[in-house]
Amino acid sequence: MQLNLPSFGILTPKQQELVNATLTLNNPYLLVKWYGGSWKTVVAYHRALKMQENNKKVLFLCYGKALKKILDICREDSNTYYDATSEQFIFNIDSFYGKIHSKLITEIRDTNRFILCQKEDLIWDQMTLVEKADIENEAESIPMDFDGWYFEIYDRNKDRPYLCYTKNNQKIYETKWFGNTQKSDFLHILFSRYQENVWWYDEIIIDEAQDLSPDWLESLKLLTKTMSIFFDENQIIFSWEGTGINSMESIFWTTTEELKEIKRCSKEICEFAAKYFLPPEETSKLLKQNENNISYPGSYPEILEFNQDEEWENAIYDRMLGGSLILLSSIEEVDKIYTFLQRKGVNHLWKYHNKENSSDFRQEHMITTYESAKWLEADSVFVVITKQDYENRRNAPEWSKEKNKFYVLSSRAKKHLYIIFTYKDE
Repeated sequence: MQLNLPSFGILTPKQQELVNATLTLNNPYLLVKWYGGSWKTVVAYHRALKMQENNKKVLFLCYGKALKKILDICREDSNTYYDATSEQFIFNIDSFYGKIHSKLITEIRDTNRFILCQKEDLIWDQMTLVEKADIENEAESIPMDFDGWYFEIYDRNKDRPYLCYTKNNQKIYETKWFGNTQKSDFLHILFSRYQENVWWYDEIIIDEAQDLSPDWLESLKLLTKTMSIFFDENQIIFSWEGTGINSMESIFWTTTEELKEIKRCSKEICEFAAKYFLPPEETSKLLKQNENNISYPGSYPEILEFNQDEEWENAIYDRMLGGSLILLSSIEEVDKIYTFLQRKGVNHLWKYHNKENSSDFRQEHMITTYESAKWLEADSVFVVITKQDYENRRNAPEWSKEKNKFYVLSSRAKKHLYIIFTYKDE
């Protein structure tokens, strides 16, 4: 995989304008949107480097682990900006949560008590707070006459706090705080109570912001003077339902800048991905802007059907010209095709999934799961999927994660896209 990011000089005038945009306390937010392959990450990263060059304290925050690792490698390879002794500034969402979790514990801890909130200061009313405990059959046991509450940590190695209820300054009940929104809600409470502190950053730059919840985004606003947010609601693929353009503009009180140019995919691949996996209004907008995109001979997506594993594995092997990216639904399938291609003598082969802590992103051929495909790209992309699963995604409701995910997979390809139908598990 080619890890050298495009230089600033080859960015479009619009992209350069966004890299250099000046934000102030009176105009603190920059929203940037466009479709897969429009170099949102490239623009965001150049903006971060520009701010570092100007001695600004910047945080580059992305959702996934793969992108963080790739950008770390790019930073190390940069003779201009990289200083091995400088503070880390690239985090994925989980690693940043760990950083601020530790910082807040250290700075506002009172023994094991995180924060005390009297009843008049509650962010939620009583019933909503009880529901946040999210413990089956336990809500009825929580006393409703509490007059305060706080978070408490008993095990420093675990990130799930206890939610403790008080009456007359005495603890009367406690429960572990679970649920998908636990981390973001917890952080929002802490940040809201801690906002009198000086800002931690001059600017926070968020890539793939559509996969963060509104609570996370509101919390991050409390830590910085300015923010740049790069997103595409058509690429919401993780468990959180995500943040679309309307809620983005309401959170950040500003209109959205659009890049309006696809830099990765051929015209044919871009049209295929839009036609089958974007809502009609989004398809029309993208195709109108895609009229002058680069067209490659023979690059229209090819659909291949196979009944036996060895047939589709050999089909991939026969078509692996130049750099390639192979995308599969499970870790087991990743391991299987990796072993098959190794036996075939394929060199410069790499596999990655989120359960692995190390990987070599410089290899020519990449194998990974659907969920780890974000930001990756290659001349030839192979999406291995059952025909039934493919049809289900095509016919899924507009804006659904199922449909969005296949749009993300399709838009990884630069020149050749192969949809490999198998009949396993059908």
